[in-house]
Amino acid sequence: MGLLLQNCGGGGGATSFVNNIVSELDGSSSLVSAYYTNISDLNSIVSQLGGVGSLQSVFTSPNSKDIENAQQLNTIVGNAETLWSQSIALIEAQGPKKRYEIYNSSDYKEAYASYLYLVNYVKPIVEKVANGQNITLTEFNKVANQPIINNIIDTEKSTTVNTYVETKKDTLKNVVDTSTTIDPTVATSVSNGAEYTEGSVSSSDSATTTTTTDGTPTVTTATQDVIADVDNGNGTFTRTIKRITTTTTTTPRTTLVTLVRTYTDKIYKDVATTTVTTPRVKKIYGDAREETVLGTPVSSTATVKTFVRDATRSDVITVSSTVADAVASTNNSPGEVVGSPSIITKTIASTITLDPTVVTTVTYADPYVETAFTDSGETTTVTDGTPVVTTAQSNNVVDTSNPDDSVTRNTYTTTVTTTTTARTTLVSKVRTYTDTTKRVKTTVTTTTTNSKINYTDGTYRNVTGETVTESVNVIETVGTADRPETITVSTATENIVGTSEATVLVSTETIGSINYTDLDPNLGTRTAGYNTNSITYQTNEYQSRDAEGVQQGWGNGSNTQINASSAYSRGWTGQGVKIAVVDSGYDVDHSEFTGQIAATRDYTGTGMQDNVGHGTHVLGSMIAKKDGTGTHGVAYNATAVVVKVADSTYVNMTNAAAGMSWAADQGAVAGNLSANTNYDPTFYNSLSALADGTYKSTDSRYNYGNKVYYNMQDPAAWKAATDKGMVVVNAAGNQGLAVPANPGYFATATDTDGNLLLGGKMLIVGAVDWNNRMAGFSNWAGHICQDINAVNNSCNDTYKVSDFYILAPGYTYSTKNDGTYGPMVGTSMAAPIVTGGVAIVSQMWPFMKGENLVRLLTTTACKSSCITGYNVNIHGSGIMDLDAATRPVGAVGIPTSGRTTSSVSSTSSLSSSGGSGSSLSMLSNVPQLSRVMIVDEFARDFYVDMTKSITVKDTRKFSDVQAAQQGMPYLSFQQQYGSFEQGGQFPIMWKDVTMGLYNSKDVKGDWTSNITKGWNLTNNLKLKTTVGYMSEQKTWLGNATDGALAVGKNNDTQFGQLGLEYKMGTNTFSFDMGQGYTKLSTVSNSLISSADTLQTQSMKLGWEQQLDETSKWGITYSLPNRITKGGVNLNVPYATTLDGEIVYDNVRADLSSKTPEKDIGIFYSTQPNNELEWKTSFSLEYRQNAAGVAGDDKFVPAMQVSKKFYGACMSFFGFKNERPGCQKMRAEEKLVNLLKQSGNDTEIAALRTQLVDIDQQIAVIHGKGTTLVARNNKHNTQKEALGWNK
Repeated sequence: MGLLLQNCGGGGGATSFVNNIVSELDGSSSLVSAYYTNISDLNSIVSQLGGVGSLQSVFTSPNSKDIENAQQLNTIVGNAETLWSQSIALIEAQGPKKRYEIYNSSDYKEAYASYLYLVNYVKPIVEKVANGQNITLTEFNKVANQPIINNIIDTEKSTTVNTYVETKKDTLKNVVDTSTTIDPTVATSVSNGAEYTEGSVSSSDSATTTTTTDGTPTVTTATQDVIADVDNGNGTFTRTIKRITTTTTTTPRTTLVTLVRTYTDKIYKDVATTTVTTPRVKKIYGDAREETVLGTPVSSTATVKTFVRDATRSDVITVSSTVADAVASTNNSPGEVVGSPSIITKTIASTITLDPTVVTTVTYADPYVETAFTDSGETTTVTDGTPVVTTAQSNNVVDTSNPDDSVTRNTYTTTVTTTTTARTTLVSKVRTYTDTTKRVKTTVTTTTTNSKINYTDGTYRNVTGETVTESVNVIETVGTADRPETITVSTATENIVGTSEATVLVSTETIGSINYTDLDPNLGTRTAGYNTNSITYQTNEYQSRDAEGVQQGWGNGSNTQINASSAYSRGWTGQGVKIAVVDSGYDVDHSEFTGQIAATRDYTGTGMQDNVGHGTHVLGSMIAKKDGTGTHGVAYNATAVVVKVADSTYVNMTNAAAGMSWAADQGAVAGNLSANTNYDPTFYNSLSALADGTYKSTDSRYNYGNKVYYNMQDPAAWKAATDKGMVVVNAAGNQGLAVPANPGYFATATDTDGNLLLGGKMLIVGAVDWNNRMAGFSNWAGHICQDINAVNNSCNDTYKVSDFYILAPGYTYSTKNDGTYGPMVGTSMAAPIVTGGVAIVSQMWPFMKGENLVRLLTTTACKSSCITGYNVNIHGSGIMDLDAATRPVGAVGIPTSGRTTSSVSSTSSLSSSGGSGSSLSMLSNVPQLSRVMIVDEFARDFYVDMTKSITVKDTRKFSDVQAAQQGMPYLSFQQQYGSFEQGGQFPIMWKDVTMGLYNSKDVKGDWTSNITKGWNLTNNLKLKTTVGYMSEQKTWLGNATDGALAVGKNNDTQFGQLGLEYKMGTNTFSFDMGQGYTKLSTVSNSLISSADTLQTQSMKLGWEQQLDETSKWGITYSLPNRITKGGVNLNVPYATTLDGEIVYDNVRADLSSKTPEKDIGIFYSTQPNNELEWKTSFSLEYRQNAAGVAGDDKFVPAMQVSKKFYGACMSFFGFKNERPGCQKMRAEEKLVNLLKQSGNDTEIAALRTQLVDIDQQIAVIHGKGTTLVARNNKHNTQKEALGWNK
């Protein structure tokens, strides 16, 4: 019983209950102390009991000690009941949330079950003992048998306790625990009042204007009589009296001087900003649920006087006003005759001739300039500007499909270098102008005769006679001046453009048909019933055409540009993937969305129906059904979470960020936001370019280096969604700027440690037209730099906008909010294309993280091959390409270690050379190599048929028939392989012994050597022997196997060769054979785990006939070197486990030749009389199963015309070439030098004797006897006669 009570009170449930629950409650200190006092008392009694065994006496009857102990225990049990009641009271005093938490805890459930056991089972038994009663075995087991005790407590816990707890929870979960007022939602709107004028700032005056105004004139008259006598010529005069009347007009004249004064006024308006504040209360219920309750909106308006513009107005100002009389007089001179003329008589007393009147007037006309010019000869000047050199490099991949479904891929790099020089051709001449300034001087002389007639009455009359006028004009030169001027005859400007283009074949590879490994547990489930032919998906619906094929949308169709049909043909259509759209809702009745909507939420309070049309169009581009009607979305089998945050063109960004986070909770892997914040002119005009094509802002309001962004926006608002793994896809904006708008720009925002704040889970989408040209409205991929390098004016930022910027068609045809279809334009239309692309690759790789989905699409986007003039600061990562995204990406290789995340080996093509090619052709028969698992840079698994990459290339530079033709005294083992091209055989000190030394001009470290010895068994029979050693660094027996089948360095071969040669007259018969042993060096990063010692053999039969002294022909039959025994062991990856472990298949590959090459050859050759003369040869060899490839039969012709020069007799590796021809050349050279000197007769004679001996050796070697010796002696005598001694 003591042990039982210890389980209930001293440990287990009670202790955990007290420590973890009771002690955490306010006011529980005394209660906890009482608990531990009771537990201490219990432990004291238990220790006195000495174990359960002592209670067995109770089966008979309890003694006094038993009764005493039982009474004490009974007291402790009673105390425990009291403590429990106090604990429950304390718990009930807590808030609903705390009570819910306690009742739902395992500590409470365990304690309550133990309490029920104590009260309902232990207490009655203790009371019986305390009362002196016996207990039964059953009762004893209930307190002493631990399994029975545990079963009782577990039963109580699963029945009474659970029922009680669930009742409590049901009661508490809807009770509000806390109600907290949180930040209200604030919406503002602005209205403009009428404009008004307040004060003027400045004024300016114009020039003065004078105006004259005449008043009413006053007229007065006056008369005067004038007597005029006219000589009648007969001494009488006719007197006439004339009356002259003078009229005077006096007019008052007012002169007004004015000016125009212009005032500049200030125009203002009152701008009223209305702020609607909606209070929000956050309620937390007992079950920890949270709910936000909106209160009654409160509206307030603030009016601000706002300056609008300056306005001008004008007034006329009077400067002065004067009044003066203007007087004008007129008369009727010579007057009116008054009365009748009268005749009077005068007597002339005398007539006097007076001096004539002479008037001379000199006038000058205005000066004028006469200009004459003379021209020099024309001069042509050609000026070239600074040449501008641009280099454009493009890669062109040409894939040729092979009948076996493999592809031969040739990769070419074309470099176009364009030099543009602005050339100006100027044709000019110097024109010298002579300016002569002249004027006309006019002299007018008027001469009038005068006379005076005196009358006797004392009067006289002056008589004016005839007037003569003379005018003289004289041109005077005032001055002259010369002025030169360069005259442009013609100007021509042209660009001198020079273009050079170089195309280089970078690589050639054979690619097997790549399939995805369905054994990869990370690979998603393909859409059922998909068709592997991508053409079948390019329907009218796919290309937005009607039933007659007429284009309904824009351009060439968005799905065509992004190669979506290739993804569909691989089984990836978005099946099972959720993506979100945060926009203006959707047309809830549109047929394209039936069954496509996974969840909805409205933040506007207007319902999910799209009243704008924007959200419906965006949603259709993402997930519209493929039902043969209208159009379909990029991910037509995906479903959508639709969040409405706008009922107009205005979007609440706070709600948009919250909606994204909610959509992530619903399982959306990507969220589309086709909305952003437009930049104001002050900001975007402040952007200036840095040297590397990025930008900085000079707007003092913002400091991107200190993370003070445009409009004080905070990128952390989007972190709630991206931290849940969601990819946020944002339109770049439609302002046609060099940088994208927020929030897309926040893709590059970093925290204090330099890590991406949004974890790389954001895509910025710009727009292209149907020709893959940048749409004029689309914002570019420019980056606003945060860390500027002041030295080179470039950007040090680790992350740039271009890393997250991707392009898609911005002219699309999609669903409308009236149930029909239509086109729309903008980056808003491009963004959902990319969001659908995320769904495609997410279906394919459902476990891939959001940041890797982003990197997958940007890495595989089409760049310079799709975009003319591709620029990373404009086009970012390029145009989304779902064909490339669903293929292996980046460093494709074969995993040779234990995990997909470890290093990989490349899948480079394999090749062999020479007759040992059968080794590789044997690998093509290994079935496991036809399905080898490869991984790309995202650790995604694919299958490749490596047997399609095995090619056999016959690279032999020397054939068996050529060896026979040249009479080699050794077998050309090393000549079987094309890398050994430098070296030769050199005689050494022993008779008929040569040493061969060869190395490679291409591969550093490849070398081979041999020793050849000939044995004359009889006069007609000769034995030829060769032993040698060959070391290859990158090949083995000429086979090049790199990448996944790589071998190490020092692949060494020991070989020996044996031959017999029998002469019969002019005929020679030969038999040669060779044997080799090759050891391969393996490396860790290879599928080849180990290799046998490979045994090789070769054989040749030959016959030749000497036709005359200089020519021969022959026939050969040979089996070139081949592997006869040996193989390699391979570890071939074929699957992975879910945690990335590689599953390998151990494979044994036999490399021995099954189809050896067989050759038949014929040759003809001529040998010169002297080794330094010309020689010719021709051979033709028929090769059956060339290089060990069954059925590859071919003829190999060879023709050689050669001449050896002095260099052929030079020493090599310290050995002097002692061939007779070289000895003769050296002797002749020495003889020439001696003949130029005197006193060397003895040495000259010795050299002549030596030359005779050498000629004899040459004659013997060529089988020509002494006739040739006599001819050469005669030749030497002729040389001396021609002056060699001079």
